[in-house]
Amino acid sequence: MPADERFISLDEDIPASILVEHSLQASSGYDSIQVSRYNEYLNSAIGCEYSGYAVSSPSLLSSPEARSQCPEPNFNLPMLKALNTRYVIVPDIVEQVGFENNLSIGKTFIYDIGQGFGRFFSVKHVRSIPPDNCLENLRGMDLETEAILEQPASSPEELSQIEIVDRRFEGRTEIVTILANGPGFLVRSETWAPGWKAWIDSKPAQVIRTDCTLQGIWVSRGQHEIRFEYLPDGYLIGRCISLITLIVLVSILGYNKAKTKYAVL
Repeated sequence: MPADERFISLDEDIPASILVEHSLQASSGYDSIQVSRYNEYLNSAIGCEYSGYAVSSPSLLSSPEARSQCPEPNFNLPMLKALNTRYVIVPDIVEQVGFENNLSIGKTFIYDIGQGFGRFFSVKHVRSIPPDNCLENLRGMDLETEAILEQPASSPEELSQIEIVDRRFEGRTEIVTILANGPGFLVRSETWAPGWKAWIDSKPAQVIRTDCTLQGIWVSRGQHEIRFEYLPDGYLIGRCISLITLIVLVSILGYNKAKTKYAVL
């Protein structure tokens, strides 16, 4: 299982933490920030339109009310694959197209639904949808070729294919090198949040909320290096305050040291 591929578990007897310990990545743990829109997306991807409060994602893992409302999942494969999900772990047999390959361990069933769309993937078309109607429109789309943006979008009739040349992490910064033969739109399969920043060839670029909860970015023709880093405003303000505090403390210590030296003389 490639490092980028993920699993989703609806089996309460198999905690996600156990699977993560074996270097498997959970679709429900995309980012340290658990935003409500992402939880709504994940609920919709398993066919559970539960809107109440739950401490887990998807909601039915921790909410008896959600489980009673959604007794049988109805998985949306394109939505799962947009999260780069490959394996679905459930306590019951799934009778859906795309769930033919499975491995059973006791009362647990592990389904291989095929490769996801990848950590990064490009689409041929984009369209604008108001935020309130995003998930409703997303369910019937081919998310491998089309994306929804929650802002006005003016693009060519068909966008260019984008080749992923290289991808790596430097600390908490993710860097991807891409090659586009024309204007294109790159989807990053990661939770959108206001603190995400991006730079294309060292120039700031806008990270756009895509497919209701993921990230997207416009690219021009050619080869580019794109950097993504999570830098919320509060973090930057905190760093500035810490730096100023350090400078003040060093200045005070230096002043006191010099004062003591001259007092001795």
